[in-house]
Amino acid sequence: MRDAALVFFGAGCGAVARWQLQMLVNQRWPEFPVGTWIINVLGSFLIGLIIARKPSEAVHLVACVGLLGGFTTFSAFSLETSRLIESGRLGPALGYAIGSVVACVAGCALGLKIGAIGA
Repeated sequence: MRDAALVFFGAGCGAVARWQLQMLVNQRWPEFPVGTWIINVLGSFLIGLIIARKPSEAVHLVACVGLLGGFTTFSAFSLETSRLIESGRLGPALGYAIGSVVACVAGCALGLKIGAIGA
């Protein structure tokens, strides 16, 4: 039960953080899903950083499973890519999809490298 509570708490915090950041970014750039892109890259970086530090099981559950699970938005990324395709914006859709995957993997790799410093 404790583990479920840790995940639940982290997921709620992550979802609220995602909602707030997405609202803020989308006000600035409403024509393109920049908020989701930033969230996915940041979440990928943070999970790499946390895992590189070899967290306790409790920290892993609350931060990686809960917080970052609630924060990252791959399902939203998929929907936004599909919507760009449906609207006939194939170039932006392709750039968004490839750019997101490359940047998120790079963010995770960078987080792993930085997190391993002094660990």
